[in-house]
Amino acid sequence: IYAYNDCGNADTNCVDVTISSLQGMSSANQHFNIFPNPSNDQVRIEGLPIHGWELFSLTGQRIGNAQYDVPQSQSIISVENLAAGTYLLLLKGEKQQWYSRISVVH
Repeated sequence: IYAYNDCGNADTNCVDVTISSLQGMSSANQHFNIFPNPSNDQVRIEGLPIHGWELFSLTGQRIGNAQYDVPQSQSIISVENLAAGTYLLLLKGEKQQWYSRISVVH
């Protein structure tokens, strides 16, 4: 967190934040097949057309993303260069977003 006073002086503070729910988003598992999960090389997404996706580490760092000019009903995400672990996948529709956890194993 960066805080500034009226004179422009800054101070910082570091705080661990745990997100227990994602308001306004629903689980992708209801609308998509995301497989194989866990995976060691690539993850395939099939289902409703999406306009893009974002992949995040559990600490909130964006690992990868894609945007599509034409919505896609199928997409492939390469995970072979990621460290083993759990990631959060955000799928973006025209007016809705869905999330899913994916696991990478080596």
